[in-house]
Amino acid sequence: MATTTLTLSGDALLAEYIAIDTFKGLLEQRLAVGPDLLALLIRDGQVAYAAPGGHFAVGGVWQSVKDAVGGQHAMRLLIADLKPFPLVVPIETVTRDHVPVVCEVTIELQVNPERGANVLGLVKDRGQITKGSLAGRLGQH
Repeated sequence: MATTTLTLSGDALLAEYIAIDTFKGLLEQRLAVGPDLLALLIRDGQVAYAAPGGHFAVGGVWQSVKDAVGGQHAMRLLIADLKPFPLVVPIETVTRDHVPVVCEVTIELQVNPERGANVLGLVKDRGQITKGSLAGRLGQH
């Protein structure tokens, strides 16, 4: 059976939820996430798997029978980019002697693969987050 490789839907995205329900069907489908992406599988509200890369099997006849007899599980899959990326933040300020100063600060950020569940705090429920939207969150600090 062929494996479907999942990726982020755009280069500007840092993390997004993938709807597992679209892959469910009568036949089992295999999903894979590359090693440069973090796979975070959430089952019934708890993190079941959080590691770089991963392989998942979704659906199938046996799973349909189990869902009918024992009830369905709420499952979600979050994938996040693990590659470092630059974040450019423009800064405008005035010195003590009233001279305007304009500059840009470049920060290189990366999701920590050892603490992958921490990315959950950045992403809204069933949403996505872009790398550029992090600048607005860091600007306040």
